[in-house]
Amino acid sequence: MPLIVAVNNELPVKSLNGFVSLAKADPGKIPFAYASTSQRVSSEMLASATGIQMTGVSYKSGPNAMTDLIGGQVNMFTADFAVTLPQVQAGKIRGLAVTSLKRSPAIPELPTANEALGIKNYELIAFFAAFGPAGMPKKCRSETE
Repeated sequence: MPLIVAVNNELPVKSLNGFVSLAKADPGKIPFAYASTSQRVSSEMLASATGIQMTGVSYKSGPNAMTDLIGGQVNMFTADFAVTLPQVQAGKIRGLAVTSLKRSPAIPELPTANEALGIKNYELIAFFAAFGPAGMPKKCRSETE
């Protein structure tokens, strides 16, 4: 699944380009949250693709990071739709872009990061999986095996 790049509502930006400009004006001063590898990698890929420097803040869970984004302790959080979409739709945070190559039907008004930045090669799709021990009973396995 793709992620949503979101910022605190108090940040004076309305677009991903605006966020990048703000970050370039004050290198290393923008704190971003992450609670998983895909969230961190997505933010670091964005920084690399745009030449910005941000400061990562590690969290134990996405909801904890979201609480601090809403509260303004961090300025940016790139996270999965389950964590970000309800908050964007409620107006508690500002969604700037999705990390997929195509816009999401769940929130089609958000551009892709590529559209927003005028680049071509930014994409991050998070992968989730559940694993069990060998010999696990069939009734416990997924239907896709």
